[in-house]
Amino acid sequence: MRPRNRLSVLTGILCVVAVCCVSTSERSGEVVAEKEFVLGAPAEVVLGLRASVPGSDWGVESREAAVVTVTVDGEYVEDIVLVGGDETLDYRVLLGPVTKGQHRLCVLLNEELSSPDVRQVEIAGLTMAEYRPGDDLYEVVAHAPIIYYRRWSMDRSTDVPMLAYHQRSHSSDGTRIRYTVIFTHEDGGTPAPMLMSRWGRTTDIELIYDVAFDANGKIVRERYQGPGHATPPFKGRKLGGHPLLRVCTSNNMVTDEFRDGPRVALAPVNELSPGLPREAMMDANPWTYRAMAAEMRREERTESPGDPATAAVSDPRNYLYCDLSFVGLGRRQAIVAVRTRDGASFLSNHGQPGGAVTAGVARDSWSRAAVELPEATGPDDIERVDVKLLAGNGADAAGQTQLAGARCLLLGSDYVPLPVLAAVTEKRAIPPAGLVVYER
Repeated sequence: MRPRNRLSVLTGILCVVAVCCVSTSERSGEVVAEKEFVLGAPAEVVLGLRASVPGSDWGVESREAAVVTVTVDGEYVEDIVLVGGDETLDYRVLLGPVTKGQHRLCVLLNEELSSPDVRQVEIAGLTMAEYRPGDDLYEVVAHAPIIYYRRWSMDRSTDVPMLAYHQRSHSSDGTRIRYTVIFTHEDGGTPAPMLMSRWGRTTDIELIYDVAFDANGKIVRERYQGPGHATPPFKGRKLGGHPLLRVCTSNNMVTDEFRDGPRVALAPVNELSPGLPREAMMDANPWTYRAMAAEMRREERTESPGDPATAAVSDPRNYLYCDLSFVGLGRRQAIVAVRTRDGASFLSNHGQPGGAVTAGVARDSWSRAAVELPEATGPDDIERVDVKLLAGNGADAAGQTQLAGARCLLLGSDYVPLPVLAAVTEKRAIPPAGLVVYER
């Protein structure tokens, strides 16, 4: 039986000490917000920090972001990189296990880690939620990983963990929870043009920690994703039930070998539903696209104006994103082709090798490809979308490979996904000429 939901929001009972709901701090290193709160019983606590950083821009060197330090009762908890710029965002992080009684939460501007030209942080609100055994999300929250930043990320404002989510499955043998983190980018690993064509993003979405419980709630297996994408057993330190993991590679793999430093505990309270690609979490949080684009722009990895004739990455709003699910893809490779109303054609791989979707990429059953289009291309400009198998990679004329599902969408000017352009919900064999998934 699934546990009942007994989530309690503490906002109504919090006692404000030094600030009200809105606080502005000059670059002083002093407290920007603080609250006293009382727990009637021990709990895992999630902090909701609604904040903005006027004048900051993740895409501009020296103005990237402010970093705020969170403490409880004077003890260090974590550092949060406020990548959203002057947009007011909700940053949800874990405070970890908190004892019964009265406590004081403090949020301070971290002068050392903040960008040099950032002068203030505005806190629009602080909320807290407590989770205890019996709550539906208690196990998810209580075992979520704490991530130590890669030092290069903090020094260079790059590859920052910005969002976490979980996937949970139940069986007669017990429960399995997988924790995934979305980073702003990866300095190592797949080049940016390949990231866009094969995954439809330049963010890095990585499984961080995987834990399994038996029917009695005892941990029977726990692993993390280490260098080389290996998944060794976790043998490191914990804070309560939270494993301490450190980003140790330029493509955001982690290790359980402890080394102190700045850390963050993102609250993975959002769950990725079955039948959706990992990138659906970005669709639900459009600010992640803006942060993605800003980092690429600051690191001079994009071209402007965008040119679909080149493989160089351009503004994320210039792409058609296609979520694809295959049956029997095997060694074959697939691409997406788009024809616009003026008769022009565009390919997800720009006609270059290495940019196609493969079975390895589609390891989570769904994968996302992106097709770069001319700037300002809208839904009414798209005439047809095809999924094609590449010749010379085992493509079969008998149609053994099937497309099990497809969705196509564009981003609006505010990075918010527009209504789905096309949706395929039944299995269809892919003929040699390709399969039409949308046609006006």
